[in-house]
Amino acid sequence: MALCYYKLDYYDISMEMLQIYLDKFSDSPIAVNLKACNQYRLYNSKAAENELKALKSMSTSELNFAKDIILHNTVVFRNGDGALQLLPTLVDIVPEARLNLAIYHLKKNDTDAAFELMKNIEPQSTYEFLLKAITFCIKGIEENSQELLNSAAKFFKIVGESPAECDTIIGRQSMASAHFLRKQFDEVLVYLDSIRTFFSNDEIFNFNYGQTQLMLDNFPEAEKILSQINGHQVTSTLTYCLCLARAQIANGNGKEAWGVYQKEKHIPNSQMLLRLIANDCYRLEDFVIAAKAFDEMERRESRMNNQQNYSTPKCAACIGVVKMFTADKCSLDELREAMRILERDRSSEARGAGSTIKKWAMEVNVYF
Repeated sequence: MALCYYKLDYYDISMEMLQIYLDKFSDSPIAVNLKACNQYRLYNSKAAENELKALKSMSTSELNFAKDIILHNTVVFRNGDGALQLLPTLVDIVPEARLNLAIYHLKKNDTDAAFELMKNIEPQSTYEFLLKAITFCIKGIEENSQELLNSAAKFFKIVGESPAECDTIIGRQSMASAHFLRKQFDEVLVYLDSIRTFFSNDEIFNFNYGQTQLMLDNFPEAEKILSQINGHQVTSTLTYCLCLARAQIANGNGKEAWGVYQKEKHIPNSQMLLRLIANDCYRLEDFVIAAKAFDEMERRESRMNNQQNYSTPKCAACIGVVKMFTADKCSLDELREAMRILERDRSSEARGAGSTIKKWAMEVNVYF
């Protein structure tokens, strides 16, 4: 009965039932191990490991039949310490060993190793379906494989539609994940809204919620949610920076988007962020930021010996700054900055644009 309640996630009831048994059979390795598992779920790994210490006084023969399970759980309670030494030897003995070894590899960013463990497993439980879905999802993103992402969505959907999970938080998260991978963002929002009150301070949830709002063009809400995230683990990722910058630019806050680039310019592939800022700002006629971004793109690429020419978009953006100035949408200092950008460009196109702007400036008594 205690084991059944444990399997149903009723850990406190399992403990009550188990204690009745332990009062009579205090030296039962299986019962002690189950109590440790309950302690792990209810409290923490230290409490769980303390329970297993009671088994040290037992003889080898008494422990022999439960030895593999106890070794496996000791690794889990120690947060994966010793996983590579012990879990591979238990994969074909303790069913959970394969799953926990896959989790260990995922935490170490070794997706290939986790995928090898999970690709042929036929999931039976919610836990197994979710782990396979997550593994296939990460592998699919890394390899840009729509086939793997579709498989991940299918596994998430199985969990979300199962009678046991359809009305649980896990079930609704799973359905949101399935729809997210299929780019059905209106459906994603329905499921995320239904559980949002449980995750008000969860930054990963808010990141996903903000992305969903962005994909539905709900830019004010997207910027609001994404701006509230402070954890460096999220804010230093390229995806977060791209999402926040796009929302800010769409809301007319190009300067804030430029600030995101200035803060995170050293993250891998930050030129993608720069390109998004340049193109989005130009498209929405925030020419001041567009000019700065195109100029920065050219300077960065020249340092990498990439001679791609940005003179045309730079000139167009700087001419756009003049348009903004005449409409009182930017300052004289910003106009001067646009002129400096043109003056640094040695192309004939930039010289021609600069000459035309200077001539206009003289006619309207604007002094650089």
